[in-house]
Amino acid sequence: MTRDEMIEKVAESIYRDRNGAGCKHWNRLPNSHRHPYLQDAKSAIDTIFAALQDPTEEMMRAIGATSVQRLVWQAMLAASPLAPEGGRD
Repeated sequence: MTRDEMIEKVAESIYRDRNGAGCKHWNRLPNSHRHPYLQDAKSAIDTIFAALQDPTEEMMRAIGATSVQRLVWQAMLAASPLAPEGGRD
């Protein structure tokens, strides 16, 4: 999944949650109506990425991780669709 696909998926989910059952299908919405949901999704994903980028000591302790494993985690996260650069397919 690419970053753009993730943003689209999260935006559609936000739209459905806010508008409930029977709302107009996401693909039928005009771009002007979709845009605020896409912006909300991008903000949410950026916030999650920032929170995960530097694991807490509790997270590290829970898996017995070392500083090397912290670097591995950060590299994996940077290559994910959460990354602002879009990660890899």
